[in-house]
Amino acid sequence: MKGLQYRCLDVVSRSLAEGNGRIIETAAGLPDHLRSIILTFLARRGQVNDEIVVHLGSDALHELDLRDCSDLTDSVCEAIGRNCRGLRALNLQLTGGPRSFTSISLCNLITFGSTKLRTLRMTRCLLCDDDVLKAIAENCQILKHLDIAGCTRVTDEGLFGLARSPAPLVGLDLSRTSITDAGCIALATKKRKRHFINEIHLSDCCDVSDEGVSALIRALPALRTLLLDGCPKVTAASRELLTPQSGGHLQWTIEW
Repeated sequence: MKGLQYRCLDVVSRSLAEGNGRIIETAAGLPDHLRSIILTFLARRGQVNDEIVVHLGSDALHELDLRDCSDLTDSVCEAIGRNCRGLRALNLQLTGGPRSFTSISLCNLITFGSTKLRTLRMTRCLLCDDDVLKAIAENCQILKHLDIAGCTRVTDEGLFGLARSPAPLVGLDLSRTSITDAGCIALATKKRKRHFINEIHLSDCCDVSDEGVSALIRALPALRTLLLDGCPKVTAASRELLTPQSGGHLQWTIEW
Protein backbone atom coordinates (compact mmCIF):
# COMPACT_ATOMS: atom_id res chain seq x y z
CA MET A 1 0.00 0.00 0.00
CA LYS A 2 2.83 2.36 0.91
CA GLY A 3 4.57 1.62 -2.41
CA LEU A 4 1.41 2.49 -4.32
CA GLN A 5 1.03 5.68 -2.32
CA TYR A 6 4.59 6.73 -3.16
CA ARG A 7 4.04 6.03 -6.85
CA CYS A 8 0.90 8.16 -6.85
CA LEU A 9 2.69 11.01 -5.11
CA ASP A 10 5.56 10.66 -7.58
CA VAL A 11 3.10 11.08 -10.45
CA VAL A 12 1.75 14.24 -8.81
CA SER A 13 5.27 15.63 -8.37
CA ARG A 14 6.11 14.88 -12.00
CA SER A 15 2.99 16.74 -13.10
CA LEU A 16 3.96 19.74 -11.00
CA ALA A 17 7.54 19.61 -12.31
CA GLU A 18 6.19 19.73 -15.86
CA GLY A 19 4.37 22.95 -15.08
CA ASN A 20 0.88 21.67 -14.44
CA GLY A 21 -0.07 24.32 -11.92
CA ARG A 22 -3.73 23.36 -11.97
CA ILE A 23 -3.21 20.61 -9.45
CA ILE A 24 -1.11 22.55 -6.96
CA GLU A 25 -4.15 23.80 -5.04
CA THR A 26 -5.51 20.27 -4.92
CA ALA A 27 -2.16 19.00 -3.64
CA ALA A 28 -2.16 21.76 -1.04
CA GLY A 29 -5.22 20.14 0.52
CA LEU A 30 -3.39 16.88 1.23
CA PRO A 31 -2.24 15.99 4.76
CA ASP A 32 1.06 17.49 5.84
CA HIS A 33 3.10 14.31 5.57
CA LEU A 34 1.94 13.68 1.99
CA ARG A 35 2.73 17.24 0.92
CA SER A 36 6.18 16.78 2.43
CA ILE A 37 6.80 13.70 0.30
CA ILE A 38 5.79 15.55 -2.87
CA LEU A 39 8.08 18.47 -2.00
CA THR A 40 10.93 16.03 -1.40
CA PHE A 41 10.39 14.47 -4.85
CA LEU A 42 10.36 17.92 -6.47
CA ALA A 43 13.61 18.91 -4.72
CA ARG A 44 15.29 15.78 -6.09
CA ARG A 45 14.30 16.94 -9.58
CA GLY A 46 15.53 20.47 -8.95
CA GLN A 47 11.99 21.81 -9.37
CA VAL A 48 11.35 23.96 -6.32
CA ASN A 49 9.88 27.45 -6.48
CA ASP A 50 8.23 29.76 -3.98
CA GLU A 51 4.67 28.85 -5.02
CA ILE A 52 5.36 25.16 -4.53
CA VAL A 53 6.95 25.76 -1.12
CA VAL A 54 4.05 27.96 0.04
CA HIS A 55 1.47 25.34 -0.98
CA LEU A 56 3.35 22.18 -0.04
CA GLY A 57 5.67 23.21 2.78
CA SER A 58 4.82 22.17 6.32
CA ASP A 59 6.36 21.53 9.69
CA ALA A 60 6.07 17.81 8.94
CA LEU A 61 8.97 18.12 6.48
CA HIS A 62 12.07 17.00 8.38
CA GLU A 63 14.67 16.65 5.61
CA LEU A 64 15.20 18.78 2.50
CA ASP A 65 17.97 18.30 -0.05
CA LEU A 66 18.32 21.30 -2.38
CA ARG A 67 21.68 20.46 -3.92
CA ASP A 68 20.13 19.99 -7.38
CA CYS A 69 17.96 23.11 -7.24
CA SER A 70 20.03 25.55 -9.27
CA ASP A 71 17.18 28.06 -9.65
CA LEU A 72 16.79 28.94 -5.99
CA THR A 73 15.84 32.59 -5.44
CA ASP A 74 15.43 34.91 -2.48
CA SER A 75 11.69 34.27 -2.40
CA VAL A 76 12.20 30.49 -2.37
CA CYS A 77 14.65 30.71 0.55
CA GLU A 78 12.32 32.90 2.57
CA ALA A 79 9.35 30.65 1.75
CA ILE A 80 11.28 27.63 3.03
CA GLY A 81 12.20 29.46 6.21
CA ARG A 82 8.59 30.45 6.92
CA ASN A 83 6.80 27.30 5.76
CA CYS A 84 9.17 24.45 6.70
CA ARG A 85 9.99 25.09 10.35
CA GLY A 86 10.31 21.43 11.29
CA LEU A 87 13.48 20.82 9.29
CA ARG A 88 16.06 18.64 11.00
CA ALA A 89 18.42 18.21 8.03
CA LEU A 90 19.03 20.74 5.26
CA ASN A 91 21.42 20.35 2.32
CA LEU A 92 22.43 23.48 0.41
CA GLN A 93 25.51 21.91 -1.16
CA LEU A 94 26.40 23.75 -4.35
CA THR A 95 26.39 21.18 -7.17
CA GLY A 96 23.88 22.60 -9.63
CA GLY A 97 25.62 25.80 -10.60
CA PRO A 98 25.41 29.33 -9.16
CA ARG A 99 22.32 30.33 -7.22
CA SER A 100 20.43 33.58 -7.70
CA PHE A 101 19.62 34.18 -4.04
CA THR A 102 21.58 36.38 -1.65
CA SER A 103 23.32 35.84 1.67
CA ILE A 104 20.62 37.95 3.31
CA SER A 105 17.95 35.47 2.24
CA LEU A 106 20.16 32.62 3.39
CA CYS A 107 20.33 34.29 6.81
CA ASN A 108 16.52 34.66 6.80
CA LEU A 109 16.07 30.99 5.94
CA ILE A 110 18.27 30.02 8.86
CA THR A 111 16.66 32.52 11.23
CA PHE A 112 13.10 31.40 10.60
CA GLY A 113 13.44 27.75 9.62
CA SER A 114 16.39 26.22 11.42
CA THR A 115 15.61 26.08 15.13
CA LYS A 116 15.21 22.29 14.94
CA LEU A 117 18.13 21.58 12.61
CA ARG A 118 20.54 18.80 13.57
CA THR A 119 22.44 18.66 10.26
CA LEU A 120 23.29 21.53 7.92
CA ARG A 121 25.40 21.06 4.79
CA MET A 122 26.50 24.05 2.70
CA THR A 123 29.54 22.67 0.89
CA ARG A 124 30.92 25.18 -1.64
CA CYS A 125 28.06 27.60 -1.00
CA LEU A 126 29.90 30.83 -1.77
CA LEU A 127 27.08 32.88 -0.21
CA CYS A 128 27.91 31.44 3.17
CA ASP A 129 29.90 34.10 5.02
CA ASP A 130 30.51 35.20 8.59
CA ASP A 131 27.02 36.72 8.89
CA VAL A 132 25.47 33.41 7.87
CA LEU A 133 27.62 31.56 10.39
CA LYS A 134 26.54 33.99 13.11
CA ALA A 135 22.90 33.34 12.18
CA ILE A 136 23.60 29.62 12.51
CA ALA A 137 25.18 30.17 15.93
CA GLU A 138 22.22 32.21 17.15
CA ASN A 139 19.39 30.07 15.81
CA CYS A 140 20.61 26.47 15.38
CA GLN A 141 21.05 25.70 19.04
CA ILE A 142 20.66 21.92 18.78
CA LEU A 143 22.85 21.57 15.68
CA LYS A 144 25.16 18.54 15.70
CA HIS A 145 26.72 18.43 12.22
CA LEU A 146 27.83 21.47 10.21
CA ASP A 147 29.56 21.23 6.82
CA ILE A 148 30.78 24.53 5.34
CA ALA A 149 33.71 23.09 3.37
CA GLY A 150 34.70 25.34 0.48
CA CYS A 151 32.88 28.38 1.91
CA THR A 152 35.84 30.68 1.34
CA ARG A 153 34.09 33.78 2.73
CA VAL A 154 34.00 32.25 6.21
CA THR A 155 36.76 33.70 8.42
CA ASP A 156 37.65 33.70 12.10
CA GLU A 157 34.85 36.18 12.77
CA GLY A 158 32.31 33.52 11.90
CA LEU A 159 33.99 30.99 14.19
CA PHE A 160 34.00 33.49 17.05
CA GLY A 161 30.20 33.52 16.84
CA LEU A 162 30.01 29.75 16.53
CA ALA A 163 32.20 29.37 19.62
CA ARG A 164 29.57 31.25 21.65
CA SER A 165 26.75 28.97 20.52
CA PRO A 166 25.36 26.37 22.96
CA ALA A 167 24.90 23.92 20.07
CA PRO A 168 26.21 20.42 20.95
CA LEU A 169 28.32 20.13 17.79
CA VAL A 170 29.69 16.66 17.04
CA GLY A 171 31.09 17.06 13.51
CA LEU A 172 32.48 20.19 11.87
CA ASP A 173 33.90 20.51 8.34
CA LEU A 174 35.85 23.74 7.87
CA SER A 175 37.96 22.57 4.93
CA ARG A 176 38.96 25.24 2.40
CA THR A 177 37.59 28.11 4.48
CA SER A 178 39.61 31.23 5.34
CA ILE A 179 40.06 30.56 9.04
CA THR A 180 43.34 30.87 10.96
CA ASP A 181 44.70 29.75 14.31
CA ALA A 182 42.58 32.42 16.02
CA GLY A 183 39.41 30.70 14.89
CA CYS A 184 40.65 27.30 16.05
CA ILE A 185 41.59 28.71 19.45
CA ALA A 186 38.15 30.30 19.80
CA LEU A 187 36.53 26.97 19.00
CA ALA A 188 38.80 25.21 21.49
CA THR A 189 37.81 27.63 24.25
CA LYS A 190 34.10 27.17 23.55
CA LYS A 191 32.79 26.96 27.08
CA ARG A 192 29.57 25.04 26.62
CA LYS A 193 29.30 21.49 25.32
CA ARG A 194 32.66 21.61 23.54
CA HIS A 195 33.37 18.08 24.78
CA PHE A 196 30.94 16.63 22.21
CA ILE A 197 33.07 17.51 19.16
CA ASN A 198 34.64 14.30 17.84
CA GLU A 199 35.41 15.17 14.21
CA ILE A 200 36.94 18.28 12.61
CA HIS A 201 38.04 18.70 8.99
CA LEU A 202 40.61 21.44 8.32
CA SER A 203 41.93 20.29 4.93
CA ASP A 204 43.42 23.09 2.80
CA CYS A 205 43.12 25.68 5.56
CA CYS A 206 46.42 27.29 4.62
CA ASP A 207 46.63 29.67 7.59
CA VAL A 208 46.12 27.06 10.30
CA SER A 209 49.38 26.11 12.02
CA ASP A 210 50.60 24.01 14.92
CA GLU A 211 49.25 26.60 17.35
CA GLY A 212 45.66 26.12 16.25
CA VAL A 213 45.97 22.35 16.02
CA SER A 214 47.51 22.24 19.48
CA ALA A 215 44.61 24.19 20.95
CA LEU A 216 42.07 21.79 19.46
CA ILE A 217 43.85 18.61 20.52
CA ARG A 218 44.32 19.84 24.09
CA ALA A 219 40.80 21.20 24.56
CA LEU A 220 38.59 18.59 22.85
CA PRO A 221 38.80 15.28 24.71
CA ALA A 222 36.21 13.59 22.48
CA LEU A 223 38.12 14.41 19.26
CA ARG A 224 38.64 11.24 17.22
CA THR A 225 39.10 12.46 13.62
CA LEU A 226 41.19 15.44 12.54
CA LEU A 227 41.89 16.04 8.84
CA LEU A 228 44.81 18.35 8.03
CA ASP A 229 45.64 17.58 4.39
CA GLY A 230 46.94 20.62 2.55
CA CYS A 231 47.83 22.64 5.66
CA PRO A 232 51.41 23.80 4.90
CA LYS A 233 51.90 25.47 8.29
CA VAL A 234 51.18 22.29 10.25
CA THR A 235 54.44 20.50 11.03
CA ALA A 236 55.66 17.36 12.75
CA ALA A 237 55.45 19.24 16.04
CA SER A 238 51.70 18.69 16.06
CA ARG A 239 52.16 14.95 16.01
CA GLU A 240 54.20 15.17 19.21
CA LEU A 241 51.09 16.44 20.99
CA LEU A 242 49.47 13.03 20.65
CA THR A 243 49.74 11.47 24.05
CA PRO A 244 49.58 7.69 24.41
CA GLN A 245 46.00 8.16 25.55
CA SER A 246 44.80 10.33 22.67
CA GLY A 247 47.10 8.77 20.09
CA GLY A 248 45.39 5.44 20.44
CA HIS A 249 42.04 6.91 19.47
CA LEU A 250 42.62 10.04 17.41
CA GLN A 251 42.72 9.39 13.66
CA TRP A 252 44.15 12.07 11.45
CA THR A 253 45.57 12.60 8.00
CA ILE A 254 48.30 15.08 7.24
CA GLU A 255 50.68 15.84 4.37
CA TRP A 256 54.21 16.76 5.39
